[in-house]
Amino acid sequence: MKTRVSTSTLIKKGYPRGLVFDKIKRLQDHPKFMPDVRSVQILEQGRDTGASEWDVDIDGCPLNWKERDTFDHDNFVFEFRTIEGDFEMFDGRWEVLDAPDGVRVVFTVEYLVGIPVIEDIIGPILKAKIEKNTQKMLDSLRDEVENTDVEGIEAAAEIAASM
Repeated sequence: MKTRVSTSTLIKKGYPRGLVFDKIKRLQDHPKFMPDVRSVQILEQGRDTGASEWDVDIDGCPLNWKERDTFDHDNFVFEFRTIEGDFEMFDGRWEVLDAPDGVRVVFTVEYLVGIPVIEDIIGPILKAKIEKNTQKMLDSLRDEVENTDVEGIEAAAEIAASM
């Protein structure tokens, strides 16, 4: 049976959706600020699609998978679909949404272990661990964004545009 987990975080005002989305899209940087992500290897990279391999540790449980990635730049949505790995299915999306007091990032994942006996035994424990891990991941993203010098980025963009 598929299990769905959805978590979110609020990034305070002053950080544009595009900046937040760019941080999310830079998958190779996730291990630098997300403690449970041990490594991300980029297998294919295009503007709108790609593929990546993830190696994470959720409370001492190592997990690995490969995914197909799709980036919707107009709507600030990143969707992924597992193509191989420890889960029969591990598909989800990141959404960067405008909110009255900032930018809300919503992370949703649906997964299927694929072995009914294991799902019955560890299902509730795994769901709790994934919820805790994804919230920690979003909080780490929020901290990373909020430590970014937005004014410096905007100034650099203006200089680049004038050249």
